[in-house]
Amino acid sequence: MEAKAAFQWSPTFSEKGYKVMSWWLPESPVSHKPIICMEGAVRSGKTLTGSFSFTCWAQSEFDDYEFAFCGKTIGSARRNIIRPLKRMLLARGAIVNDHRSSNENFLEIEWLGHKNVFWIFGGKDERSQDLIQGATLAGIFFDEAILMPISFLQQGIARLSIDGAKIWISLNPEGPDEPFYVDWLDKFDPKDVFYLHFTMDDNPSLSEETRERYKRMYPEGSVWYDRYILGQRTVAEGRIWDFFRPEVGAGYVVDARDCPREYIDWVFSVDYGTSDAFAAGLCGLARRNGRLGWWLVREFYYDPKEHRGRQKAPTEYIEDLVQLCRWNDRPIYPMGLCDPSAAAFITECRRSGRGEVENIRGADNNVKSGILDVATMFSQGWLKVSSDCPNAIKYINNYRWDENSKEEKPLHDGSHFPDSLRYGCRYMIREMR
Repeated sequence: MEAKAAFQWSPTFSEKGYKVMSWWLPESPVSHKPIICMEGAVRSGKTLTGSFSFTCWAQSEFDDYEFAFCGKTIGSARRNIIRPLKRMLLARGAIVNDHRSSNENFLEIEWLGHKNVFWIFGGKDERSQDLIQGATLAGIFFDEAILMPISFLQQGIARLSIDGAKIWISLNPEGPDEPFYVDWLDKFDPKDVFYLHFTMDDNPSLSEETRERYKRMYPEGSVWYDRYILGQRTVAEGRIWDFFRPEVGAGYVVDARDCPREYIDWVFSVDYGTSDAFAAGLCGLARRNGRLGWWLVREFYYDPKEHRGRQKAPTEYIEDLVQLCRWNDRPIYPMGLCDPSAAAFITECRRSGRGEVENIRGADNNVKSGILDVATMFSQGWLKVSSDCPNAIKYINNYRWDENSKEEKPLHDGSHFPDSLRYGCRYMIREMR
């Protein structure tokens, strides 16, 4: 059988990888199941193995049919699925014609004696379901499915009107109460799902050094370590950055006198409030002991509730930021990041004529990703906090999950400094990488 030959040519897989590659073959005891779900740790080979298995199955079982690869966005689907898949297919003699335009993204694959079309879709928001509506598919691959709206997932499955259609699902775990589980994945009949749990040990291409590097990215014992290293659906509760210690010398907070004196680059980040608190921090990039890192060296915090309800005007806050953006009694001109909902304030900063705050833009306000970025920067030693920032230290230490919410989100109370730090770290972590 040609599919078996393609399987034998494939690179070395772990035992779990071989199960993904062979589950749909006629002699497999689970070949009757219409769904495979691959859940677990980052860098465990779920996407690469799953996408290759999906393509082998499609090319073996069908000719002149349509399928779909789905990522959170078309860009992420192309980066995480299509680019490595094309290399694997071309190395095995497949003919792959890649079509991309503003309106259409698809592959035409000729291999194993068959020719099929594989559409590429992004499922980033509720409107994404409109993109897939109307398609007639024989199979679908959802990569990082937990990041997609349920409406998109449902619409994708509704497009499977061909006999013998199958569904591939890959994801990194989140909390067990996520709507994705409660309202979608866990509602499938267990008899229909071939479930596999992955860890990094299931990716034989990773060196031990690489595994250790990924483990260091997430503080051990944290919710992120449990999810992204151990691959577990862990409840987020209590303190968000529960590894953080506010004491000077405990690893995260540094005596102001021991902070670097000179910096290579600067970033300030703002969580804007009128009736709520206004919080801003100034971070500098410096090299110490041959290693680059960011230092939160100055802060500004104003809560009207602590000043008899007096609210400041935007022009006053601009002056406060101008004073924040000074170092060694000299003005500096950093990159500025602000809560994107404060569009009017961002505009005022740009028009203020004050060079210190003119280079400001709306920040990336992806809450979960920002929280993880802060944790990663702390655990990697890329971020230190000066003892000159007592409000930042206090609120970083007290930042908590809202345990009464059905959604996984932080408590709003006292979140202003953590929010401003999230904005900065989303930018800074890209610079570090």
